[in-house]
Amino acid sequence: MLNRGKVKVLICYRVLQAWRVPVFERLSKMPDVELLVLHGQDYQGTKLINYKGAHSFRAIELNTIKFSVPFKHGAGIPIHTNILSEIYKFSPDVIITEGASNFFSNFASFLYAKIKRKKIVQWGLGEIEGRRKGVLKRVFYYLFGMLEKRSDAAISYSTFGAKYYKRCGLPNESIFVAVNVVDTDARKAQMESHCLKYGLSLPSVDPDFLNVIYVGALAPGKNVEVLIKAYSRLVKEDLQGSGSLLIIGDGPDRRYLESLSEKLEVDDRVTFLGHISGSLAEHFYRSSVMVMPGLGGLAVSDSLSHGVPVICGVGDGCEKDLIDGSNGIIINPFTEDSLFEKLLFLSRNPHERRRLRSGAAGFLKGKHNIESYVNELHEAIFYAVNKPS
Repeated sequence: MLNRGKVKVLICYRVLQAWRVPVFERLSKMPDVELLVLHGQDYQGTKLINYKGAHSFRAIELNTIKFSVPFKHGAGIPIHTNILSEIYKFSPDVIITEGASNFFSNFASFLYAKIKRKKIVQWGLGEIEGRRKGVLKRVFYYLFGMLEKRSDAAISYSTFGAKYYKRCGLPNESIFVAVNVVDTDARKAQMESHCLKYGLSLPSVDPDFLNVIYVGALAPGKNVEVLIKAYSRLVKEDLQGSGSLLIIGDGPDRRYLESLSEKLEVDDRVTFLGHISGSLAEHFYRSSVMVMPGLGGLAVSDSLSHGVPVICGVGDGCEKDLIDGSNGIIINPFTEDSLFEKLLFLSRNPHERRRLRSGAAGFLKGKHNIESYVNELHEAIFYAVNKPS
């Protein structure tokens, strides 16, 4: 039975990814929101896999056709064949949809919203800095932009992404920035639990040597080979201070990367732990810095939530909101040479490592956390609800 007096919010997603579940949980518990999440079926062999654990919010898995397009690699764009019937059953006041990556569901949601005079909100990263578009992609995004600018509001992953929605023609007051972060409360609790269990200080102190950590997929586009090559040069240049490199994650490139570390004669210092589904607190505690050599944004907040500074390149835009110079370094352009230079500097300057670590330790006291994330979504919802038709 539906709860009267609440705004009925429908969120359409490709899949119910694990890192979105804490956001949906908190949103569903707000007293003025009734939430339903529609999502597609698993994309086997990709990171688009549905969360298999328990959750308290209502969610429905849609019938899914995996549709490939010439300019979209990996999972492609899904077609959810029964989305309109589920939307009509729920009869939402507001629909939040996932942007261009979920185009067909987005378009179906848009049609419903306009026909039924309901509100629709776009939720996405906007645009990735420096990413080139071919002719087909430019045409696609031009057409999709026509739909976006007719939406009632937009939620961007980052301040940089918000500029995209402004260029689409949305007014400033209808654009909300909900910086994409992990469940910061959970990370804090995990680190506190680890320290309590082993009688360790919190925040942790910088290790005596430069211990580097990487957390993420071992797949094309993540550029983990750049990290291994730069680290191997560091070992040769500064054997005493170079510490270790810990790689957490799995994927199709793992064997290649393990062979690369052997070829570069650093396999005694590079450890591959594979995928870890539980807490990473013990591994972050012993790390000096996390390096993110490829695209991605959640890994930045994950590391900072554990009190570990970050070195990264230009990603999905979140890094510019999360890294302020006191808690990490953004390298542009990010190359093997530029990464090597930063690692060598940190290896030879422990005072700089301590400075960055001190900045990272204060991250959870700042404005970017799971609570502010959900509050921004809530504001976007009620802006759209109260916007005149």
